[in-house]
Amino acid sequence: MEFERIEKIELFFSPHCPDTEAAVKFLKEKGIPYDEYNITANMPNLKKYLEYRDLHPAFDPIRGTQTVGIPMLSINEGQVVLLDILGMDGEWIEKLTENRSFHG
Repeated sequence: MEFERIEKIELFFSPHCPDTEAAVKFLKEKGIPYDEYNITANMPNLKKYLEYRDLHPAFDPIRGTQTVGIPMLSINEGQVVLLDILGMDGEWIEKLTENRSFHG
């Protein structure tokens, strides 16, 4: 999906997930700013994540597989959802590090 400007990048994660540490390190190394949502810290964070998990088509391949689907990036309030953070290609990294108006 194309968009003119990235207004918000949200990282949904849990410190209990073995993939979180590597994803956070990757995002920091690439200079990608984001707002953090630890889904195991409180109910509002979990509910926000579950809304994506239940409704966003990016989760279709893993829905019903007992896979949690974190860490996950949401761009512009779910306009784009990326589940494979470590597998992002250079084009996505470039989009996420430029053309934004927020500070993570």
